[in-house]
Amino acid sequence: MKAVLVSAALLLLAWGGAQAEPVVVYRNSAQLHAEPKAEAQVVGLVFGGETLEAREVRRGWFKVRDRKNVEGWVSMRDADVARRVAARPDEPRSRLLIAGNQHQDLGRVQEARLAYIEVLMRFPGTYEAYVAARKLLNYHRLATLTPARDGRISPAQNDQARAVVGPVLVSEARLLLGEGRIKLGGQVLEGLEHAVGRHVAEVEGLEPLLRDYVVQVAEKLSAEQLTGAVTLFRRHFPQGTLPAEIDARVPRGAAEAPAKAPADAPPSSSSDESSKSN
Repeated sequence: MKAVLVSAALLLLAWGGAQAEPVVVYRNSAQLHAEPKAEAQVVGLVFGGETLEAREVRRGWFKVRDRKNVEGWVSMRDADVARRVAARPDEPRSRLLIAGNQHQDLGRVQEARLAYIEVLMRFPGTYEAYVAARKLLNYHRLATLTPARDGRISPAQNDQARAVVGPVLVSEARLLLGEGRIKLGGQVLEGLEHAVGRHVAEVEGLEPLLRDYVVQVAEKLSAEQLTGAVTLFRRHFPQGTLPAEIDARVPRGAAEAPAKAPADAPPSSSSDESSKSN
């Protein structure tokens, strides 16, 4: 506790109590409190990897605003000054946070990819693993620069996707669906499809998970979402079986969709532009 107070005092001296400095949340999630004390009312929630502007420090707490512009206090046990987090490059969780802010820097693609994969391997089933897997997809971190190094990014290699991202995303989707977070679970499954391409059926444990996803969607979400889930299942497991009532609601003709290009197909100029914009 004494160390925390000393740290807070040093921060106040450094900032002069006025200039904002970014702080990074390094726990899975952290509560925002109305006052700088643990027993104060909780007014919001921030998540691992988020960078927030802190304009005040008091007794081991940062005063920040979340993405909804809600003001509150986050404990120094859950967040730290960004430059101090960045000063710990050997810690995979810190490297994940650093790499997450560099997705426009094509020269660091390989470095970021290795950091993400290390997080997946060392912290399976954690919020950090989920974030790393999503960033691998969203920022094409499984990709490599083209030989000409002309700024275009080639698609992910399927062996990498199957060996690293596939099992992690199956695990994360199962956890999300088990918690009733169906829409987010579906987004993870669609991201897996994008990463693994035509090899989706090879990912261990995916067929029963997709079947469970279809059943949950049928119970809680719209007809359009059910059709999308059934399409996803039938596209990769055409011989798989679904409950009779779902087959009746979504006839096979209604769930058919054009085949997607495999993930290892040569990139087009339009896909290159979309990869940059992501």
